[in-house]
Amino acid sequence: MEYALSPNNIMAPILDQFGIFSKSAKARPVIAQKINSQTSAHSVTQRFATRMNIIRFFSIACIVWGHSVFILEQHAYTNWYYQALQSVLIQLGKTGTILFFIISGFFLSDKVEGFSIIGYLKYRKYSLILPWFFFMSIAALIQTFQELMLEPKGTVTVYSAFIDAIDYFKGVIFYGAYWFIPVSIISALLLIVLKKHLNKMWLGALLAGITTFYSINLHYSWVSTNHTKAFLGYAFFMWLGIMIKRNIGRADKLINNFSWKLLIPLVSLLFVLACLEGFTLHHTICVDPYASIRFSNILLCLLLFIMLIKTSRMQWMDMFNPQANVYGIYLVHCIIIIAFFPGLSTLINRSSLVANLYVLVAIQVLFYAVVMIVTYAIVMILNDSPLAYLIGRKSPQLREKKQEQPIAEAPDNMSALIGLNS
Repeated sequence: MEYALSPNNIMAPILDQFGIFSKSAKARPVIAQKINSQTSAHSVTQRFATRMNIIRFFSIACIVWGHSVFILEQHAYTNWYYQALQSVLIQLGKTGTILFFIISGFFLSDKVEGFSIIGYLKYRKYSLILPWFFFMSIAALIQTFQELMLEPKGTVTVYSAFIDAIDYFKGVIFYGAYWFIPVSIISALLLIVLKKHLNKMWLGALLAGITTFYSINLHYSWVSTNHTKAFLGYAFFMWLGIMIKRNIGRADKLINNFSWKLLIPLVSLLFVLACLEGFTLHHTICVDPYASIRFSNILLCLLLFIMLIKTSRMQWMDMFNPQANVYGIYLVHCIIIIAFFPGLSTLINRSSLVANLYVLVAIQVLFYAVVMIVTYAIVMILNDSPLAYLIGRKSPQLREKKQEQPIAEAPDNMSALIGLNS
């Protein structure tokens, strides 16, 4: 391909100032090389970002399933076949959390250098923290109300109600589904404090060592084995997401080197191993045998991440607009489950349905479908209303104004693409 740019061009003196043409007799089309290189890197980044949105929806679907099968997780079966099937069904909901931390790191990468601790908290105040606090409070208050309704008449006092509320607030944060946001914020703040060392492998090794400690601890219970208390155990995955973004070319080559003939058997094997590890821990003193931080589950999640980045067959999930809706789904689905769970639990226990695993699974699948559909419908309604801020979104009017603004930064973006700002 020939380029029209040459030293004899009228732009030659200007281009020469940027080193685009050498002062030798024969010019080299350096600008074209830079454009091709930058465009290629931009294309890879865009592809990764698009696949990250797919992983977002895949992850939240897994998480909602994991929270929907609470009854199944709590029951102990004696039939070995039932135990094996129970293990498989529980494991299906345990891959989303780690994937979310990797995604969070990927999108934090470009901003982490400019953040201070206070700056990050301000940045996340309206989009993350306040919506989380609002829905977390609703969840705790609903559970408190449900508890008070079961108390004998005349036994409830203001003090006892207050104590119950405090207990449920602690339960929702440290043992319930809303633990993810505090842990992700702590992980992000830790990486912001250590931002000067993010590219150093000793930091990755240290964070991996902490994660490994929590993984081994599940088997020996040196400290609490509840995954919601492993506040530092998930920072490694956020750091990994940052490293993937910063080394996206290498990451892309590495992922492309994995063949499907290797990936599919490996993922299948690791899924079985994750089920076995959870099953084994279930028969120990571990209070959280299917914690997402199990070593086998970590390896499974990493390979699942590679698969989801590699494949283009999951693009249909994009129709659910994951970037706009996933956080809302996370916030709302917990409320739906908490609201309907007592009735479902009573129905199952009174009818002795828990003894028949097949019937229980059918009920759990139906419950999961209802939770997802109702949750998605509520999120869509909130997204298109002035109450969008409740799920961390700007109101439709503000979003429309932003879209109508002229693209004033196009020259700077083009300069960055060509490489003149580097």
